[in-house]
Amino acid sequence: MSRIGVLVSDAEINTISAEIPLDSHAPASDILDCNASTSAHGLLPKLSGVVGEVLRGDGTWGTGGSGAPTTAEYLVAVADGGLSTERVTTDTATVAWDHGTAGQAKATVPDGSITYAKLQDISATARLLGRITAGAGDTEELTGTQATTLLDAFTSALKGLTPASGGGTTAFLRADGTWVAPPAGGSPAWGDITGTLASQTDLQTALDAKAANAHSHGGTYEPADAAIQAHLASTSNPHGVTKAQVGLGSASDTADADKPVSTATQAALDAKAASSHTHTGVYEAANANIQSHVGSAHAPSDAQANADITKTEIEAKLTGEISSHSHAGGGGGTPVNYLALLAGI
Repeated sequence: MSRIGVLVSDAEINTISAEIPLDSHAPASDILDCNASTSAHGLLPKLSGVVGEVLRGDGTWGTGGSGAPTTAEYLVAVADGGLSTERVTTDTATVAWDHGTAGQAKATVPDGSITYAKLQDISATARLLGRITAGAGDTEELTGTQATTLLDAFTSALKGLTPASGGGTTAFLRADGTWVAPPAGGSPAWGDITGTLASQTDLQTALDAKAANAHSHGGTYEPADAAIQAHLASTSNPHGVTKAQVGLGSASDTADADKPVSTATQAALDAKAASSHTHTGVYEAANANIQSHVGSAHAPSDAQANADITKTEIEAKLTGEISSHSHAGGGGGTPVNYLALLAGI
């Protein structure tokens, strides 16, 4: 057993009333009897003086199980100039890093980022994922039979599973979700319906929506009649519809060649002369004697052809020439007085 020797007097022993600090009676030494061990508490071993060493579980100073962390064991958000082989974390589609807490690097998986291929393989075909075991817990693979135990039977308002029939060939599923054998053990007989027809509300509603076998469609359809069909097929205007009734009151049923000339066209034609017309009092009628006379030598002499000819000279030349002859057989009407014409020049 380890002991600590301390010299005290009897009086001191009788007066000790409190714990005595260990280092108040003797300086620290290299005695190892009171050091902590794997089986008992004790003193801290003397420090090794080596930077980086730690107190190991066996009570000695050393580098630890695998030594102090190397730079390759550091996870950092960004590259650190004081480290050489640190690991810089990078966010990906499936992993996001959080360095918000000092001394920690947390990796989280974003929602919706894990694909089906990354999930655990399902162990067999025809399986559903869910949980049939009571209480919260891990996801389980369910067979079809197990899955149906989690689904509700149908109701009057909701779709669902068919309830278990219990077997047999005589029971039929009713709308209320129960299996019941019809009266007489099979096919129902109308005479077996209890109560009045009015009490069979669903049947009465269906019957009320039907017409009697003998009924008519008066006011909805015309009765089958050959005369009506012939009237519908007729194209001879049996109702005597007039052109005014269909907006054609101004139309005339005539061929294009027989249509009358419009007012505008007639006004344009009235401004034109007939193909056969005369110009009496405006022009002399065509006559060979007049044409010959016009071409005779009544003009000035060649010497005067390029000279200025006066009115007096023309009158002197024509005087006696015109009055001394006639235009027999031509012209008709009053002879033209050429001297009078010349007087107007």
